[in-house]
Amino acid sequence: KDKKKYTEFIDKFGIPIKEGLYQDQDHREDLLELVRFKSTTETNYVSLAEYAGRMKPDQKSIFYITGDNEDNLKNSPLLEMYKEKDIEVLIMDQDIDEFVIPTVNKYKGHELKSVSYSDAADDLQSDSDKDKKKESDIKPLIKKITKVLGDQVKEVKVSSRLKDSPSCVVADSNDPTAKMQELMKAMGQPGNQDIKPILEINPSHTIIKKMKRMKKGKGFDDISQLLFDQAML
Repeated sequence: KDKKKYTEFIDKFGIPIKEGLYQDQDHREDLLELVRFKSTTETNYVSLAEYAGRMKPDQKSIFYITGDNEDNLKNSPLLEMYKEKDIEVLIMDQDIDEFVIPTVNKYKGHELKSVSYSDAADDLQSDSDKDKKKESDIKPLIKKITKVLGDQVKEVKVSSRLKDSPSCVVADSNDPTAKMQELMKAMGQPGNQDIKPILEINPSHTIIKKMKRMKKGKGFDDISQLLFDQAML
């Protein structure tokens, strides 16, 4: 009832509880009821139980996004589809979240999914979203952008998650997220240098539509690079 004391409690004990989730498997189920997260739809910290109680009837997974800054995460293009569909996403802006949440995996039968992965939104796609991915006239453009970006990317593909932004980068489901790669690098652990992101483009965006009409050349190359660099930022 006392929001100030509640927030102070979470600020003080939030990380130890998350450490317990990682280390104490015998009490993981109990700790899952205590852990709290920020959210895209709520002003206060929320529990997994509260999130699950607000899930859409056809929603199967609990979605979350990880990074350094709460404001940046809330404005990420990765969230555009979730906002449009009014689906809550948990905001995880503490380094420990990257290590803990993948070990938890599920809560009450609901899989915890990072929106940073390429396949995170597959079960939310409408028929129109799926139709976008099948557009044959976008394939030549994807091929041209892929050639320009070369080994900077693992793949270029049509996005179903983007509504306003022209592009975004996501991780392959078998690769660590950009945040995890950053943490591993900071800890001096090698082996992530060859991991490349996937660039997703929005076929409905004005920039992408204009690119479809452009010929190969420096102008096209510059815009392709800018799409990727902006998405990386």
